[in-house]
Amino acid sequence: MLWQAAQKNLDEGCTEEAIASLRLADRADLSRREHMDILMALVGALWSSNPAAAEPELDRLLAAIRAESPADIPEQYQCFLLFMVLWFGRYADADETFKWSSGCDDTDTASSMAALRVTRQWVTFLKPMLIHDFPGQDVPDGEVDGLWAANLEHGLQLSVDELGMEIGHLQDPRQMADFSPDAMHLLSPSNHFWFAYAYACRIVWALAARGESEAADRLCGALFTAADKLNMKTPCAVALSMRAYIRCRHGDFTTAIDLAGAALRSIPPRGWGVAIGLPLSVLVAAHTAVGRLEEAQRYVDYWVPKEMFDSVVGLEYLRSRGQYCLATNRPYAALNDFMASGMLIDQWPVDFGDLAPWRVDAAEAYLRVHEPAEAKRLALEELKLSPDRPLSTRGRALRILAMAEDPDKRRLLLYQSAKCLREQGDRYELARTLAELSQDYLSTGETQQARTTWHEAQKLMDECGMSAQHESARARRGGC
Repeated sequence: MLWQAAQKNLDEGCTEEAIASLRLADRADLSRREHMDILMALVGALWSSNPAAAEPELDRLLAAIRAESPADIPEQYQCFLLFMVLWFGRYADADETFKWSSGCDDTDTASSMAALRVTRQWVTFLKPMLIHDFPGQDVPDGEVDGLWAANLEHGLQLSVDELGMEIGHLQDPRQMADFSPDAMHLLSPSNHFWFAYAYACRIVWALAARGESEAADRLCGALFTAADKLNMKTPCAVALSMRAYIRCRHGDFTTAIDLAGAALRSIPPRGWGVAIGLPLSVLVAAHTAVGRLEEAQRYVDYWVPKEMFDSVVGLEYLRSRGQYCLATNRPYAALNDFMASGMLIDQWPVDFGDLAPWRVDAAEAYLRVHEPAEAKRLALEELKLSPDRPLSTRGRALRILAMAEDPDKRRLLLYQSAKCLREQGDRYELARTLAELSQDYLSTGETQQARTTWHEAQKLMDECGMSAQHESARARRGGC
């Protein structure tokens, strides 16, 4: 009865009541499987409310599993455990749990396959090195498109009755999923949310990396609404952070700061685990972009777990910290962070080049240390890859190449950079290109054209919440 009451409370968003019921049920005389069910649900409920409180219960759960044969644990539970230990950066436990999951022979049922697909999405971002040997096939990147986003946005808004067998479409809208009756436990509101949540997070990142910020932002909104309806604070915080990340990439720094700040305050710092780098990276990058360097420093000083740097979140954090180092006249420290990003990407079996174009970042740092030849080499390398990259990345690479080239070649490259950035709608990077173009006009005595171009750049800076004075100072230091 307590278990049923807890599940009902979770589905209705009464998380604290559910946790109380689960703690009472945990004291009852139960079979091993029943006790495991209770502990799993308790860890999940605590994580969704206050992750820091979930970790001690996770220790109990792992100890209980180790005391018996882990082969008896259902696949979907093993996958849930893998997510939890990765979230907290407990990689020794992750290796052990991963062996339980990958060594299980029972992966043919719909529920097992669904659990594996969901977990693969988390592993891709929390510990990419594990993906190489992960069971099951990933979704080709070419299939991560607006159709997927629309399906997930729709799915997150469905009730359980409306959802029915449509849960299969959340995996791939082009195929009918063959769900057997043992998969139907996934269709309670709270469990349905978890299924869609992993795919939503994956697609948000993919869309954002490709510059499709509008679709990514809408999907984040649906994700937050669904989590908020279930009173899941942690998924709400992650959704806010992702939305902040999208706004930051789009140049809406004021909104990005508000969203990321709200996310960071909503759960205790230690509860974030390796994911703390997501709101922090946005806050560092956005404050740096608008010239609030003291505020950026405050977030750079936050404690982060070293395991974060084995995740995609760590990749974003390195980029943001590198940009902060550039803005505070520490180009060698910035170069170290950007090159570290490149080494991580080269090691991982998943390509995150769209998400973190480290060559462009490093090229900018090389310009600051007066090594234009190295900057030019990296910019050209990025441009060779750019047919498969977002236009914003190509636009940045062209601007850096312009600043590394002889002055007589600079203007045409800046024109091309501005064209790419206009098409992409990247206001922040376009403002920076136009600022450089204005300087180029000024150097040849074309003062009227320089003034017109600067006014356009200044308008874009105002829209982004940037300081024109800060951008002028950056240009004088040799920034690009």
